[in-house]
Amino acid sequence: MIFLLTLALLALSISYNVQGEIISLSTRLLGLFCGLLSLFFTPLPVKVFILVTLVVFSWDFQP
Repeated sequence: MIFLLTLALLALSISYNVQGEIISLSTRLLGLFCGLLSLFFTPLPVKVFILVTLVVFSWDFQP
């Protein structure tokens, strides 16, 4: 569970370079997939944390 969450965050961060431009859409999708997959195996507080993290990522990196 922690591994999936870490993998999701790493994939999201790797998919953007320093300027915030998208490097690899597939890497970002992999991160989102792992994050959503981990939602099924985590308690409620962790689910809320993951959802908030994904929302923050999507707001921070909008072109």
